[in-house]
Amino acid sequence: MNTTIVNDVCTNVNDAAANAKARQRTTLERPDAPPVRRAKAAILRIGELLHGSREDVIAFTEAVTGVAWDACDQGDLAAVLAEYRVMIHAIDDKKARHGRHRQERAMKGANYA
Repeated sequence: MNTTIVNDVCTNVNDAAANAKARQRTTLERPDAPPVRRAKAAILRIGELLHGSREDVIAFTEAVTGVAWDACDQGDLAAVLAEYRVMIHAIDDKKARHGRHRQERAMKGANYA
């Protein structure tokens, strides 16, 4: 396959992804956007950081709510955001515990020197 064609396709895919992210940011930052749209944009941004892909985020949302993505209302989306809060707090707590363990190990190592 021609390298130029592959590069062009990759560029187009990357541009499309960047444009999609810009649209998400715009929706999230617009106070006049409908609440469901803003909540979905927030869920997609947070979820992509935690899960990686839009498809995984949508599948997670549907599993939490028991409702198809397109049919989710503000209450459904609030439940998903609450789940993300729990996940983020758990991650933060784990980081803090690991940080304390590292400090304790470092102190024990310093005591042996």
